[in-house]
Amino acid sequence: MSLVFWLAAFLVFIIVEAASLALTSIWFAGGALAALIIAAVGSSVKIQLTLFALVSGILLVCVRPAAKKLVNQRTQKTNARGLYGKPVRITEDVDNARWTGKGVVEGMEWTVRAEDPACVIHAGTMARIVGIQGVKLIVEEKDEQENTEKWLSAEKSCHQEGTYFVKRQAVPADT
Repeated sequence: MSLVFWLAAFLVFIIVEAASLALTSIWFAGGALAALIIAAVGSSVKIQLTLFALVSGILLVCVRPAAKKLVNQRTQKTNARGLYGKPVRITEDVDNARWTGKGVVEGMEWTVRAEDPACVIHAGTMARIVGIQGVKLIVEEKDEQENTEKWLSAEKSCHQEGTYFVKRQAVPADT
């Protein structure tokens, strides 16, 4: 009976891994295979479960980091993180409520959204990139009185109908 269980578990883990290709269940397939082999020899269920947990844990802890590096070596890195903190010339009003907003950074046009949903940034103004979500730049409005060096590191606020919204200052580090 335990042979059938471990064979079924092994097949399920392999099928899940083949469907996801995310290195999520291959470790447990190894554990199930070890338990299947020891079950064929006639070991007790307690030993089978212990071996399954031990082999799965060892594979997960020891092999997973190397396997992730191998799988992720084909991931192409982009220069998008280098855009954080850069100025954006707003070419279409940025209004999150109306799903509008475009801006130009280094000659490339991007879809833009305001970090503060209540803030509308008008076309012709300058903003600063504070985040990237998918293919959209998340920006905050630049105060025209400050020069670019001070502006990139200073605390900013967006004025909307008499209310000031405090903005974050930190720019994420490139990892």
